[in-house]
Amino acid sequence: ASFSTAGSSPLKGLETLLEALAVLRRTTGRAVRLRVAGSVQSGPMWPVVRRRLADPRLRGAVDLLGVLTPAAIAQEFRQAGMYVHPAHMDNSPNALCEAMLVGLPCVASFVGGIPSLIRHEESGLLFHDREPVMLASAIERLLVDRTLAVRLGNQARLVARHRHDPKRVAQGVATIYTEVIRLAAASRA
Repeated sequence: ASFSTAGSSPLKGLETLLEALAVLRRTTGRAVRLRVAGSVQSGPMWPVVRRRLADPRLRGAVDLLGVLTPAAIAQEFRQAGMYVHPAHMDNSPNALCEAMLVGLPCVASFVGGIPSLIRHEESGLLFHDREPVMLASAIERLLVDRTLAVRLGNQARLVARHRHDPKRVAQGVATIYTEVIRLAAASRA
């Protein structure tokens, strides 16, 4: 199953993901499943999502999980075959970083800061925002080519571990503060 935290915000891209799932199920006949965390049914996108879920191609294919505890999200990550982040706008999505840290192969939209987190074909797959056919193609690639999925997941874990290493982050922050203090002192002199 694919997992996503594309909840109720209009910026999260759930409608694009649902359309991609319908395309994938129609064109390949695959019984692809999607599990979605977040307050979808109480959010502003619910009317759009409800209409999309009425599509016969999506019948029984989507599990709306609601708001999950951190432990439940960790469990979803352990059980998922991939993580999909279809946001229309995002800078540094925590859920994507967490999915990468646990080594899930990830598919994400090429928006905001996401391309600074994932390098296409190296540590994940990127697709153009609001392009459900391109998203469906990326998901299918990971379903069909398990070697690619494993390679991308392993590389995502390595990249994320380096990026989020606490010692490295603390040193970077200390370096910035040292430079700010130096510049402030120099400007007063």
